Amino acid sequence: MKQIFQCIFLTIAITLLWSCTSTQIIQQPLSQSSQDNNTAIAVNSPSAQETEIILTENLEIATGQTIYVPIYSHVYYANQQRIYNLSATLSIRNTDLTNSIIITAVKYYDTDGKLVKQYVQNPLKLGPLVSRDFYLEQKDTTGGSGANFLVEWVAEKQVNEPIVEAVMVGVSGSQAVAFSSSGKVIQNKIK
Repeated sequence: MKQIFQCIFLTIAITLLWSCTSTQIIQQPLSQSSQDNNTAIAVNSPSAQETEIILTENLEIATGQTIYVPIYSHVYYANQQRIYNLSATLSIRNTDLTNSIIITAVKYYDTDGKLVKQYVQNPLKLGPLVSRDFYLEQKDTTGGSGANFLVEWVAEKQVNEPIVEAVMVGVSGSQAVAFSSSGKVIQNKIK
């Protein structure tokens, strides 16, 4: 019975992702890297509650964090002799009801710890309850199975910590796989 519910959930998740990607994905180059063929795809369009800002020295930072998020651009199967490519969506969600947070960096690293790309050129201010997503295409395997994002954020007031997660999805013919990974705080910035 549990497997039936998992299959139903997976089918619903894939259907939602297909409908989302077919109608709402807007390709935007967010930064330059040594590999110009890689682009970030903004899944949700910038809203009035999300703005690029310039950090000044007089900005009083009350809190912030660096968050590590595991990303899998592929997984192995058949005794590690075959690779199943995956797409990934990184989601950064401001959970505070009244205060903004500022995303200062979204960096994508490969399995060897090498910086592949920085997705945020200028800090992004996310208003209360605003989310921001970054999408890696299924054909993009530059990160490898041990890839990760480092997300850095700060706030001018004490705020609820954001939720930072990744959802990996792979679809090939009639086969599909989907799973998520949660971000882990690796550094706190508290004044």
